Amino acid sequence: LNKGGKWGIYRAGLLHLRYSEAANRDGKSKLGWALLNIGIANTFYTGTRSSAGAPTPVSFDEINTMQTPYPAPYYLDARNNNDYKSPWYRNTGIRNRAGLTPLDASLQSDMIGLEGKLIDEGALELAFEGNRWPDLVRIARRQNNPAFLAERVYQKLLKDGDPTASSARAKLLNPENWYLPFEWK
Repeated sequence: LNKGGKWGIYRAGLLHLRYSEAANRDGKSKLGWALLNIGIANTFYTGTRSSAGAPTPVSFDEINTMQTPYPAPYYLDARNNNDYKSPWYRNTGIRNRAGLTPLDASLQSDMIGLEGKLIDEGALELAFEGNRWPDLVRIARRQNNPAFLAERVYQKLLKDGDPTASSARAKLLNPENWYLPFEWK
């Protein structure tokens, strides 16, 4: 297969973060939390667990809880046993994949709190891939909260010891300063 042109490539981490953000904003915060933290099966599973906390289903009813209780496009099947492995059975969550502890489970019912954590995780997961600024602009616009963007840029500049941190924050509180000047002719 040889096709010319430009191809946009999404890494799995970016795709999971975007999907998690969409699920969270659509009222499926538990799913958003699952994709960010410990995966679908570990979050939605309600059956028997080993002493180490791993799912150890003893019946098909328990295996069937390893899936989301939502309709499409949020139905994700992560069932896994010796006989059947569903499409999402390997999903372990972004943080768990990196060996990080999960964020507090109370974020499963805190849309704005989880959104902030998703953006912070995106800064780490997607560092130097050109996603940070559009992420900050998107969330600040969605929340109608310029301080969301201005504060994160301010904190970064402050940590770098930049003497212009305060003036940058003040300038970024005005959304008109978020974009390069462009004049239509």
